Amino acid sequence: MAANAVVPVDLRGGGGGGSGCGGAAADAAAQDGKDAPWREVLERARAEDRARRLGLAAVGGESDEERRRRERAAMLTDSHRRHHTYLRISLSERCNLRCRYCMPPEGVPLSPSQELLTDAEVLDLVRLFASGGVDKIRLTGGEPTLRPTLAPLIASIREQNPGIRSVGITTNALTLSRQLPALMEAGLTHANISLDTLDAARYNDVTRRDGLARVLRAIDDSLEAFGGMYPGTASDPDAGIRGRVKINCVVMKGFNDDELRQFCLLARDQPVDVRFIEWMPFSDNGWSKGRFLSYSDTLARIRGDEQEEEEGEEEEGGHGYRDGDGGDAR
Repeated sequence: MAANAVVPVDLRGGGGGGSGCGGAAADAAAQDGKDAPWREVLERARAEDRARRLGLAAVGGESDEERRRRERAAMLTDSHRRHHTYLRISLSERCNLRCRYCMPPEGVPLSPSQELLTDAEVLDLVRLFASGGVDKIRLTGGEPTLRPTLAPLIASIREQNPGIRSVGITTNALTLSRQLPALMEAGLTHANISLDTLDAARYNDVTRRDGLARVLRAIDDSLEAFGGMYPGTASDPDAGIRGRVKINCVVMKGFNDDELRQFCLLARDQPVDVRFIEWMPFSDNGWSKGRFLSYSDTLARIRGDEQEEEEGEEEEGGHGYRDGDGGDAR
């Protein structure tokens, strides 16, 4: 249910390479000769150009594989010298919800299946990025649980890439409980669950579907499954599971901004992370300034609700919330 921006990446060949790379590409082509594959020449030139700008010098005596790994790592290092290790891959355009901020009730035109990434292509991309240092994969959509091969795909990612330490999904969780056993066995390590309201009527309104009970059950089932797979310690029973189940909540003024405190209490009472997401505007999704709640306003709203709650407790003689020294004992 969370609104996510998808940045398309064109993997086809074409003109207009990256800024500052044209001269390097021409030099490399001249040095390598006409027999060298142009894609490899261009990739090497761009990597070497970035390496020069970032001060990543070549290592003498390195093998071709070591050189390619270094070049790919340079391609994933930005101009602030931050090395990016997190890759998101969209597995499907399909979704079994019709969230008002995401699509019209009749859905949207879908791309032909032959234009979508196959499992083999997904695995090729993961292998390529893993060789450059990526160690965290998130599978998204649409709704990734609608892909019939999701569990085998996760298993292949884990088996073929020992350096990948995390494979997660972002899901609306409608069918997650049923699929959890197979996904956990395949090697799923994290689940981000999209949930914008804890009220059944509001859920039906915003998603145009009846499913809140299934989502809440999926959260409980996920906590149980991950807790069994990643046990904690005697002093901290939730140490192994903490951070593995997250709830993504898109905040909309006048719709769910009065529930922010309830979502915070979920994180207090259960080992889940709750993340509030600003409603992003895009074509025909109903966004308006009147319904937008910024990060600072969201934080102020949460703090205001907390202050009102504490004041109400004090008026009711809430000394049970203080310890003997007057400190907060909650």
